[in-house]
Amino acid sequence: MNKFIYFIAAFLVSSFLISCSDDDPAGPGSLDLGTVSFSVSGEIEQDLDGFGEFYLETEDSPPTWDLNFSNVPQTYSLTFLAIGNEGSDRPETGTYTIGPDVNDGDFFASYGDLREGIQEQVEYTTQFENTGGELVITESSSDVIRGTFSFTAAAADPETGEQTQEITITGGEFEAVVVDDLF
Repeated sequence: MNKFIYFIAAFLVSSFLISCSDDDPAGPGSLDLGTVSFSVSGEIEQDLDGFGEFYLETEDSPPTWDLNFSNVPQTYSLTFLAIGNEGSDRPETGTYTIGPDVNDGDFFASYGDLREGIQEQVEYTTQFENTGGELVITESSSDVIRGTFSFTAAAADPETGEQTQEITITGGEFEAVVVDDLF
């Protein structure tokens, strides 16, 4: 009887694995995620890649544009945030400034170093003097936002709030899939 149960279990598992195979390497029904790659230098020295998504938040007026990038297992988070124009559901192609402000067509950037876990996260932003860079959007459609980026960001001392550590992100290339709903 035990051999029969093992045989049935093996048959079910192998049938499941065969039915899950597909020519699509992501598998049937998988999430379509964008891509990102970039290099970090300064306090962190790494070449990174991951996935990317674009969110439009319309509950506030004007709308908020949110480009989010991460990897699995999560060792970083990278976000570009801007306030859009009324009636605009995504940024147009062109060159944008990355800086401390989200108004006037500028993007704010935030890089979270999560290598030591979420509790030990160090967040680098473009809110400080001598930080910032450039975001170039080469394609902006209802399905995907593509482009390049490079910028310098700094972390704040947790006690004083003063600028401390600095990183430079270069060679950034991305394809962010447009996500209909943030939640």
